[in-house]
Amino acid sequence: MNIMTKKPDNKVKRRASLSASDNKKKKQHTANVETQRPKKPFYRRSVLIPQAERWQEDLPVQWLEQDVEPNAIWLNEKNDIWLEIPRYENQISWGCGDIFAFFSVPFILFFLICPFISGMDIITFLISFIGFVFFLSFFKLLIRMTYHTPRGTPVRLNRKRQKVYIYEHHRSSWNPWIDWPVEVRVFN
Repeated sequence: MNIMTKKPDNKVKRRASLSASDNKKKKQHTANVETQRPKKPFYRRSVLIPQAERWQEDLPVQWLEQDVEPNAIWLNEKNDIWLEIPRYENQISWGCGDIFAFFSVPFILFFLICPFISGMDIITFLISFIGFVFFLSFFKLLIRMTYHTPRGTPVRLNRKRQKVYIYEHHRSSWNPWIDWPVEVRVFN
Protein backbone atom coordinates (compact mmCIF):
# COMPACT_ATOMS: atom_id res chain seq x y z
CA MET A 1 0.00 0.00 0.00
CA ASN A 2 1.35 3.39 -0.91
CA ILE A 3 2.18 5.57 2.07
CA MET A 4 0.89 8.70 0.40
CA THR A 5 -2.64 7.39 -0.24
CA LYS A 6 -5.25 7.95 2.40
CA LYS A 7 -7.02 5.12 4.09
CA PRO A 8 -10.77 5.29 3.49
CA ASP A 9 -11.57 5.18 7.21
CA ASN A 10 -8.99 7.85 8.08
CA LYS A 11 -10.96 10.85 9.33
CA VAL A 12 -9.71 14.23 10.38
CA LYS A 13 -9.52 14.56 14.16
CA ARG A 14 -10.63 17.93 15.44
CA ARG A 15 -9.32 19.53 18.58
CA ALA A 16 -11.86 21.36 20.69
CA SER A 17 -9.48 24.19 21.55
CA LEU A 18 -8.65 25.25 17.99
CA SER A 19 -9.49 28.77 16.96
CA ALA A 20 -11.24 29.74 13.75
CA SER A 21 -7.95 30.82 12.15
CA ASP A 22 -6.41 27.40 12.93
CA ASN A 23 -9.37 25.64 11.33
CA LYS A 24 -8.99 27.86 8.28
CA LYS A 25 -5.27 27.03 8.07
CA LYS A 26 -6.02 23.31 8.31
CA LYS A 27 -8.61 23.45 5.54
CA GLN A 28 -6.29 25.46 3.33
CA HIS A 29 -3.36 23.10 3.99
CA THR A 30 -5.49 20.02 3.31
CA ALA A 31 -6.72 21.54 0.05
CA ASN A 32 -3.15 22.43 -0.98
CA VAL A 33 -1.88 18.95 -0.19
CA GLU A 34 -4.64 17.25 -2.14
CA THR A 35 -4.22 19.47 -5.20
CA GLN A 36 -0.42 19.31 -5.28
CA ARG A 37 -0.04 15.63 -4.67
CA PRO A 38 -0.23 13.68 -7.94
CA LYS A 39 -2.41 10.60 -8.05
CA LYS A 40 0.26 8.42 -9.70
CA PRO A 41 1.91 6.21 -7.08
CA PHE A 42 5.39 6.24 -8.65
CA TYR A 43 5.60 9.95 -9.24
CA ARG A 44 5.52 11.77 -5.93
CA ARG A 45 6.36 15.34 -5.04
CA SER A 46 6.91 17.16 -1.80
CA VAL A 47 4.32 19.54 -0.44
CA LEU A 48 7.08 22.13 -0.06
CA ILE A 49 7.51 24.70 -2.77
CA PRO A 50 10.30 24.88 -3.98
CA GLN A 51 10.89 21.16 -3.90
CA ALA A 52 13.43 19.90 -1.38
CA GLU A 53 16.39 17.90 -2.62
CA ARG A 54 16.57 14.25 -1.58
CA TRP A 55 12.97 14.33 -0.42
CA GLN A 56 11.45 10.94 0.40
CA GLU A 57 8.08 11.62 1.97
CA ASP A 58 6.24 14.31 3.89
CA LEU A 59 5.75 14.13 7.61
CA PRO A 60 2.17 13.44 8.62
CA VAL A 61 0.07 16.44 9.51
CA GLN A 62 -0.48 16.71 13.25
CA TRP A 63 -4.29 16.70 13.22
CA LEU A 64 -4.60 13.50 11.17
CA GLU A 65 -4.35 9.98 12.51
CA GLN A 66 -0.87 8.50 12.23
CA ASP A 67 -0.64 5.69 9.68
CA VAL A 68 2.58 4.23 11.07
CA GLU A 69 3.08 2.99 14.61
CA PRO A 70 6.02 4.56 16.47
CA ASN A 71 9.01 2.24 16.48
CA ALA A 72 11.95 2.64 18.84
CA ILE A 73 14.57 0.31 17.34
CA TRP A 74 17.70 2.07 18.53
CA LEU A 75 17.35 1.78 22.30
CA ASN A 76 19.99 0.51 24.70
CA GLU A 77 17.55 -0.12 27.49
CA LYS A 78 14.06 0.88 28.54
CA ASN A 79 12.34 0.35 31.88
CA ASP A 80 9.90 2.17 34.18
CA ILE A 81 12.49 4.63 35.45
CA TRP A 82 14.71 5.51 32.51
CA LEU A 83 15.21 5.23 28.78
CA GLU A 84 18.72 5.02 27.32
CA ILE A 85 19.40 6.11 23.74
CA PRO A 86 22.80 5.42 22.13
CA ARG A 87 24.91 8.30 20.90
CA TYR A 88 28.02 7.55 18.89
CA GLU A 89 31.23 9.54 18.62
CA ASN A 90 32.22 11.70 15.70
CA GLN A 91 35.85 10.68 15.99
CA ILE A 92 37.42 8.42 13.40
CA SER A 93 38.54 5.09 14.76
CA TRP A 94 41.63 3.48 13.38
CA GLY A 95 40.34 0.54 11.38
CA CYS A 96 43.78 -0.98 10.83
CA GLY A 97 45.23 0.06 14.18
CA ASP A 98 46.27 -3.46 15.13
CA ILE A 99 48.09 -3.93 11.79
CA PHE A 100 50.00 -0.66 12.20
CA ALA A 101 50.76 -1.58 15.82
CA PHE A 102 52.17 -4.92 14.63
CA PHE A 103 54.39 -3.12 12.09
CA SER A 104 55.70 -0.74 14.77
CA VAL A 105 57.09 -3.62 16.89
CA PRO A 106 60.28 -4.03 14.74
CA PHE A 107 60.99 -0.30 15.14
CA ILE A 108 60.57 -0.61 18.91
CA LEU A 109 63.00 -3.54 18.99
CA PHE A 110 65.47 -1.72 16.72
CA PHE A 111 65.57 1.37 18.93
CA LEU A 112 65.84 -0.84 22.02
CA ILE A 113 68.82 -2.87 20.69
CA CYS A 114 70.57 -0.11 18.67
CA PRO A 115 72.66 1.38 21.56
CA PHE A 116 74.08 -2.05 22.43
CA ILE A 117 75.02 -2.85 18.82
CA SER A 118 76.63 0.48 17.90
CA GLY A 119 78.27 1.21 21.24
CA MET A 120 77.17 3.23 24.22
CA ASP A 121 77.66 6.67 22.69
CA ILE A 122 75.52 9.35 24.40
CA ILE A 123 74.04 10.69 21.13
CA THR A 124 73.13 7.19 19.92
CA PHE A 125 71.60 6.43 23.30
CA LEU A 126 69.47 9.64 23.27
CA ILE A 127 68.26 9.08 19.70
CA SER A 128 67.48 5.44 20.47
CA PHE A 129 65.68 6.37 23.68
CA ILE A 130 63.54 9.04 21.95
CA GLY A 131 62.72 6.65 19.08
CA PHE A 132 61.89 3.87 21.54
CA VAL A 133 59.53 6.10 23.57
CA PHE A 134 57.88 7.45 20.40
CA PHE A 135 57.20 4.05 18.82
CA LEU A 136 56.15 2.52 22.16
CA SER A 137 53.66 5.39 22.64
CA PHE A 138 52.43 4.95 19.07
CA PHE A 139 52.00 1.21 19.68
CA LYS A 140 50.10 1.78 22.92
CA LEU A 141 47.86 4.43 21.33
CA LEU A 142 46.96 2.17 18.40
CA ILE A 143 46.21 -0.82 20.63
CA ARG A 144 44.20 1.31 23.04
CA MET A 145 42.14 2.97 20.30
CA THR A 146 41.48 -0.37 18.62
CA TYR A 147 40.70 -2.66 21.55
CA HIS A 148 40.11 -0.56 24.66
CA THR A 149 37.77 2.20 23.56
CA PRO A 150 35.04 3.02 26.06
CA ARG A 151 31.44 2.14 25.29
CA GLY A 152 29.24 4.57 23.42
CA THR A 153 28.21 7.78 25.11
CA PRO A 154 24.50 7.33 25.76
CA VAL A 155 21.78 9.80 26.61
CA ARG A 156 19.70 8.65 29.56
CA LEU A 157 16.23 10.10 30.16
CA ASN A 158 15.16 9.64 33.78
CA ARG A 159 11.40 9.71 34.24
CA LYS A 160 11.25 9.85 38.05
CA ARG A 161 13.76 12.66 38.50
CA GLN A 162 12.73 14.45 35.28
CA LYS A 163 16.36 14.88 34.22
CA VAL A 164 18.52 14.07 31.22
CA TYR A 165 21.95 12.51 31.77
CA ILE A 166 24.59 12.67 29.04
CA TYR A 167 27.73 10.54 29.39
CA GLU A 168 30.87 11.77 27.65
CA HIS A 169 34.39 10.43 27.81
CA HIS A 170 37.25 12.71 26.90
CA ARG A 171 39.70 10.80 24.77
CA SER A 172 43.19 12.15 24.25
CA SER A 173 44.28 11.33 20.71
CA TRP A 174 47.89 12.38 21.22
CA ASN A 175 48.77 11.16 24.75
CA PRO A 176 48.19 7.43 25.27
CA TRP A 177 49.50 7.45 28.85
CA ILE A 178 46.64 9.36 30.50
CA ASP A 179 43.21 8.07 31.48
CA TRP A 180 40.07 8.82 29.50
CA PRO A 181 37.80 10.36 32.13
CA VAL A 182 34.03 10.03 31.88
CA GLU A 183 32.00 13.15 32.54
CA VAL A 184 28.29 12.98 33.33
CA ARG A 185 26.29 16.07 32.43
CA VAL A 186 22.88 16.56 34.00
CA PHE A 187 20.15 18.69 32.44
CA ASN A 188 16.72 19.52 33.88
